[in-house]
Amino acid sequence: MLNKLGFAQKLYLGFGIVILLMVGLLGYTYINYNTQVKAVNTDLKTHEVINEANGLLESLLNMETGARGYVITGKDEFLEPYNQGKVDFDRYFRNITQLTADSPSQQAQLNALQEQYRQWFDWENNYVIKSRKKVLDGQMKMSDMIALIQTNKGKNQMDSMRKMLADITNQEQQLLASRNQKLRDIEQTTKIMSTVGGLLGVMLAILISVLTSISVSKPLKRLIVATEHIKTQDYQEPIQPNANKEFNVLIQNFNSMQAAIRIREEELKRKNEVLRIKIEEANEANRLKSQFLANMSHELRTPLNSIIGFTARVLKKCGETLPSLQKENLEIVKEEAEHLLELINNLLDYSKIEAGKMEIHLEAFDLVDVLEEVYTMTQTLSEGKAIRYEQEILEPRPIVMTSDRLKVKQVLINLLSNAFKYSEKGTVTLKVEQINNDYSIRVQDEGIGISPDNIVNIFDEFRQVDGSYTRKVGGTGLGLSITKKFVEMLGGSIQVSSELGQGSCFSVCLPTDLTKKKLGYDETEASNANEKRRIKIVSIDDDFNVQRLYKQYLDDQEFELITLYGHEDIVGKIIEARPDLIILDIMLPVKDGWDILAELKSNAKTKIIPVVMVSVLSEKNLAFKMKVDEYLIKPVTQEEFLGAIMRTVSSKEGIDVLVADDDEHFLSLISQFLDEESLPYRLAGDGEEAIRQMLIKKPSILILDIMMPKKDGISVLEEMRRREELSDIPVVVVSSKNLNVKEKKKILSKTNGFIQKSGVTVESLMEILVKTIKEKGYGSESTIS
Repeated sequence: MLNKLGFAQKLYLGFGIVILLMVGLLGYTYINYNTQVKAVNTDLKTHEVINEANGLLESLLNMETGARGYVITGKDEFLEPYNQGKVDFDRYFRNITQLTADSPSQQAQLNALQEQYRQWFDWENNYVIKSRKKVLDGQMKMSDMIALIQTNKGKNQMDSMRKMLADITNQEQQLLASRNQKLRDIEQTTKIMSTVGGLLGVMLAILISVLTSISVSKPLKRLIVATEHIKTQDYQEPIQPNANKEFNVLIQNFNSMQAAIRIREEELKRKNEVLRIKIEEANEANRLKSQFLANMSHELRTPLNSIIGFTARVLKKCGETLPSLQKENLEIVKEEAEHLLELINNLLDYSKIEAGKMEIHLEAFDLVDVLEEVYTMTQTLSEGKAIRYEQEILEPRPIVMTSDRLKVKQVLINLLSNAFKYSEKGTVTLKVEQINNDYSIRVQDEGIGISPDNIVNIFDEFRQVDGSYTRKVGGTGLGLSITKKFVEMLGGSIQVSSELGQGSCFSVCLPTDLTKKKLGYDETEASNANEKRRIKIVSIDDDFNVQRLYKQYLDDQEFELITLYGHEDIVGKIIEARPDLIILDIMLPVKDGWDILAELKSNAKTKIIPVVMVSVLSEKNLAFKMKVDEYLIKPVTQEEFLGAIMRTVSSKEGIDVLVADDDEHFLSLISQFLDEESLPYRLAGDGEEAIRQMLIKKPSILILDIMMPKKDGISVLEEMRRREELSDIPVVVVSSKNLNVKEKKKILSKTNGFIQKSGVTVESLMEILVKTIKEKGYGSESTIS
């Protein structure tokens, strides 16, 4: 039958088939394109609905925050966000209602939300806010208003609205996920059909080319090549017509088809790009949310540094002379500031954990020391309560652990403080056991306990057990969540068991050595200089109040302080001053602390000067990598500040304290104090042992008792003067013996100081130790009686 057809008819037939195939492919592509365009438009609408829902939530939070601020302070300016939130809510609600007009289920939820909002607004406006105004006008008692708030009616209504908004968002997100899956299926099908259609077209064109003459083969080949480019979305210039009129029609149709496909593909790409940008914006919003808490904590911790530091300073210096009411007010300010600092630190830790930026700083330490520090910090929570504290620690001691000391300490503080806070009587027990290569730490109390319903989600973020007791002790609901995350970061696990009304038991299991490597420490021996001088410190910070606070901290110990504010030639000033130690902030006006630190460490004249960094930023690991000697996070107390300076100076000067006394209680007391100040020390129980240890290693200073067995203190002093290698060791005599003027004068002629054992022994002794550390020659004389 084909043989009866002429050449032109065969070409018509062949190309007719090709055209039909291409048109079918175009039609199929066009249908899929329209489907994708509709899906993209719907997705954009869905994102708009989600954005409006987030706007509703934000406006509700602004209204709630403003109302609570007004209730707490009674100041009208706190009603501004409340009133603005109402305007924003109405605007967002109108927008989302229009966007979901085609969704009966969403409209139903919005109607329910609107009704709930009217009830909540009526409660806040006509009851809570008006009640606060009545309190201000003296028409209502504050206790009555607090009782009204504690009904939790507003909170329950707000929680209900949040759930409704979450349901609306979740429904839109489910629809978005379903449509995206359909889009991917259509895209895959389109690719397959384009590929199959293209291949069929190529095969058919090759077949037709065999039947055609040379005059028609060239344009056919051009059409085949163009078809291949369409399949890969590589669109070429339109094919130019030739002398064959029959093929010109086909070429023109093909060019039109290619142009149409190209336009549609470009439009689809543009829509997809818009969708991609929207998705990236949503992801960026989540990232910014995580950074928000960290940024806010930076802004809050800077003034807290001054509040806590100056308040502590006034209480320490003027506490005895202040009126009792003023002293109590200052103590409340300090306590509340420290509480606020704890909340900020929790929020900062949570934001860093959520952003994946929390770092681990490994070091070897004695777990017993950490336990003692934790109890000292938390024992005030048990004051006024019938609570007994018991501690069961495995033997032998010390309990060496290689982990992040600060995080282990924070875990124990959270657990022990909760045990004290949620107990009114009974026993709080802390027990440490070793199980294989792990330490098991259990904190058990006999407090209020946790109900089975709440114990399931006790480690969730912002989760607090409801009830008046929880509101009484306060908190953010982040403590246990952060505790669990810290424990997991340190390679451990945490479990809880509790019975309502009987108490709770939290069990933490942590590896004994997180690195499985032993940490080595180099001990250096520094030679004593003969020249006495004050330690010179350069402080670099752009905050005038901080610099003034540092000066007050250091004036007590007679350090020489040079202040720089970041605008000067920092390195040049330091080279000129030749200080013994540098205190450096990170956030400075011209160059930040990192740049200054890099310049200091790369300059031959400054690289050996020890640096203590003090900042609101938590960048300890980076600082230590850049050879910083100590790193403190603002705000810092005087004890933390001086402790860091003394540790740095003592490590550079090779401080080694030898204590010789036969009184075990005194040795224990002075050991604890030296441990707190991070000063290396050795102990000797009698005079012979003291001489033996001095001959093994020459100490920087000797604390000596007069009345000791085997060899008394006077005999020790005489032998030290006979031995040339021991004759220049500074000696501070500490004794309970009452000496007359002649005896005391004789001892002072051979020593650096004499201290009568009394209630102020440790404080007096530390004054001499600090002075000795600061003086290169260790030769200052001091008498404290």
